[in-house]
Amino acid sequence: MKEKILKHFKTEYSSSPHPINEDEMQLLIKHDCKCDNCGESIFELDDFPNISTEKSKVLCEDCYSEEYRDYCPICEDSYWKNDLPDEFPKSPFYYIGTQSKSGIYHALDWPVFCAATGGLGETYINWENVELVCSMEDFQSINDPTMVTEFSDKWKSFLEDNEYESAEFIGPCCYNVALKILNEKK
Repeated sequence: MKEKILKHFKTEYSSSPHPINEDEMQLLIKHDCKCDNCGESIFELDDFPNISTEKSKVLCEDCYSEEYRDYCPICEDSYWKNDLPDEFPKSPFYYIGTQSKSGIYHALDWPVFCAATGGLGETYINWENVELVCSMEDFQSINDPTMVTEFSDKWKSFLEDNEYESAEFIGPCCYNVALKILNEKK
């Protein structure tokens, strides 16, 4: 099995940033050369698998991304989930709807999103625990390329077609833009 893995790494992952070491090799063999989450064989992957000897995990690129990265729904930039701050304010999100002003909000206290007991019924925002950072009008009027490179086409079409209330967590990329707008208005 070791020779098969080495040959595969040499031919398929020749651009890999580092060669596979003995600990990683043994972990791959122990895990039958498969992703721990989806079970896909490393011999079927286009990308170098993520092998963590510290966590005893083998993950394909998709599963690794799903576990450790997230994507901002506004600009589609990806970011590490653990890059988000642990202190307040945190959990920035956008809100578009009629219950309150559409814009970028952040949490002042918990809980932010609530649901009926037992998870039945609609989820709602606990408005007394959040603060408006900037309005959606101010956020969308940005024409400074150092602040936002570009709003995604998905976001633009969402704003044009959205008939419903919507709220979703955003990434630090767009949250930092909203904070800059807030500070410029002070």
